[in-house]
Amino acid sequence: MPRHTAHPIVSVGDGVVTKASYTKGNGKYVKVRHNGTYTTQYLHMSRRNVKEGQAVRHGDVIGYVRQHWIGHGSPMSAFASGKTASRSTT
Repeated sequence: MPRHTAHPIVSVGDGVVTKASYTKGNGKYVKVRHNGTYTTQYLHMSRRNVKEGQAVRHGDVIGYVRQHWIGHGSPMSAFASGKTASRSTT
């Protein structure tokens, strides 16, 4: 039986962890806010390496994904990015 290997997931930029949690649909996940404008989400982790409120730098390991031996044997995770909505104060 092949050995399961954990592969690091790194932050794409400097920011602050706004969520480090679990949901049925996303599994273990981390959400990072970058420069007040952009956020990134890292989903389906096997293990988180950060906590909410923690500052992260570009390239910091924020979690790990395990290699899945089902099908092609590649690590499986998901990444999403988006622009943070701004509020107008008039």
